[in-house]
Amino acid sequence: MLQLVKPSKKYLKPFLKAFNDYKQDTNPFKDVAIKSLIKAISENKSDEWFKQTDEQSKGKNLADGYVPGTTFWLIDGKEFIGTFVIRHYLTPNLEQWGGHIAANITPKHRGKFSSFIGIKLCLNEAYKLGLNRVLMTCDANNSASYRAICGLLKMYGGEQIPDSFVDGHAEHRVWINTTKGQQMQKWEKALDKFMQRYINKPWFEGAVLCGSYASGNQNKFSDIDVTIIASDDLGWQEKSNCYVDGFLLEYTINPIWKNQEYMKSGLDSHAPINQNMFAYGKILYDRNGVMKKLRQQSIRELKMKIKPFSKYSNDFRKYGLWCRYDDMLSLKQDGYPIDLLYWTLVDKLIECYYDFNCLPHVSHAKIQKILTDKDFAKRYHADILPDKKFTKLLLDCFNAKQKDKIPAITKLYNFVMKSGGGFDIGQFRGKRKIEKR
Repeated sequence: MLQLVKPSKKYLKPFLKAFNDYKQDTNPFKDVAIKSLIKAISENKSDEWFKQTDEQSKGKNLADGYVPGTTFWLIDGKEFIGTFVIRHYLTPNLEQWGGHIAANITPKHRGKFSSFIGIKLCLNEAYKLGLNRVLMTCDANNSASYRAICGLLKMYGGEQIPDSFVDGHAEHRVWINTTKGQQMQKWEKALDKFMQRYINKPWFEGAVLCGSYASGNQNKFSDIDVTIIASDDLGWQEKSNCYVDGFLLEYTINPIWKNQEYMKSGLDSHAPINQNMFAYGKILYDRNGVMKKLRQQSIRELKMKIKPFSKYSNDFRKYGLWCRYDDMLSLKQDGYPIDLLYWTLVDKLIECYYDFNCLPHVSHAKIQKILTDKDFAKRYHADILPDKKFTKLLLDCFNAKQKDKIPAITKLYNFVMKSGGGFDIGQFRGKRKIEKR
């Protein structure tokens, strides 16, 4: 797991593994802290560097123009990821260029959210230093750093102020609040800890939070639902659960192409689950703009008119309803409990009504609340609801006492069958052409 540590000889070995990469690094945004350490190692003066770094954090023996600054290294297990310096206050020059936090990521880990995570961890350290907000700056040409800063601005709040101009180039400047990190709820911290397992993986493209925690409808039985998107070269997929700090997380990992496949099948089956997830979930990370594209695509597809199923397919749906209804009446006639068949039939009547009328499916676990609570329906973006008569008949089935169940479900059954074009078991013919394989 990624963590910030104070520089020490204990972590010098991981740095030395990245030493040659740093020496050959042509990145024009290379940080002064890295340059000074490389120079110290080259001159066999690393002990002096550690001492100077510690003194700098205490405001001792500062060079002219320097302010107190605490240096951290970002470590992932035994691997060195990057270095960060938090300046304790700003000078007029630092307000124009430099800001509170300087960051540098090893060449092999750039573009993998490492800078984002490191700065995020630095915000907590900055708060401990008494900074309620920090100024982040980056060269206008440093698009990777700017994306990370904008992501933190969106997450933590703050404001972007006008660019400054230093030595003929533009410098983006953004104030980021540090207090949000202290106000994170326990589930948000658990989610954040979980995501650190993946956001530095080379195949990681982004992630979206969906379900009850994304809509604000969670309760003590809710799990945290996360969908992780991978690059198309990932050769596996995963659906798993795990506990993090007492919270149950349910997560999936799929390459982009597999998500596209699920989205198509969802549209074909009137169940655009993935489209709802990408359109209305909370995007947590978006490395290369993939999540933004999936969201735009999903919003477009949710506006499309749902195509009806074939007559042959709908006839078999009605035949299935008839069989369940007939079995339930037979069970009642023989004096057996009907509860299992009753609720199974209610479930299929909901599904078939939505299919017959080309409505996007909704979760059956939430349909009662969606139909009775406008605010709940709005939070779940259930914009297309069934007509009032179906709603009344369905709610009557939900609320029916034992003696009223058969009359209630009979009314719902007849209404759904009629909405599907009617059904006469004596006239049912399920016939179509087949081809021999």
